[in-house]
Amino acid sequence: VYLGSRLIVAALFALLSLLLLFGFGAVAGGIRMDAAQWVQIIGRLILGSIPFAALGFAIGYTVSAHAAPGFANLIYLPLSFASGLFVPLPSMPAIVQQIAPYLPTYHFGQLAWGAAGAPAEPLAVSVVWLAGYAAVFLAVALRGFYAEEQRKFS
Repeated sequence: VYLGSRLIVAALFALLSLLLLFGFGAVAGGIRMDAAQWVQIIGRLILGSIPFAALGFAIGYTVSAHAAPGFANLIYLPLSFASGLFVPLPSMPAIVQQIAPYLPTYHFGQLAWGAAGAPAEPLAVSVVWLAGYAAVFLAVALRGFYAEEQRKFS
């Protein structure tokens, strides 16, 4: 229940961030899409943020508070680069192109690109991969949570 409520708060924070970012993009960048497309992209990105919130919880419960930010950067930045979020995947070395489809950030990108009308894998494939990653990350987070609870109350 505790982690579930924290996931809901993380999703609400992601929603607020997306609304601000998309509002800025529409006003300053002139991005124009119909309302259904905006809603679809926001919904997919919120759904896709759940495994990464779970990964953040896993990091937070398994490393010290001082090490967590650095550890998170050591995980998130390479994942983002290796999945083609910052550099187009065809421009990457062949080994990275082969690894990318197994990374959670790759499937997160596929969710958004598919909603924006770009070529992407089927929605169900992205959702299944991200749900699997969310389950793994939540299991690690729960293990860390229970270990912390035992340290506190033993």
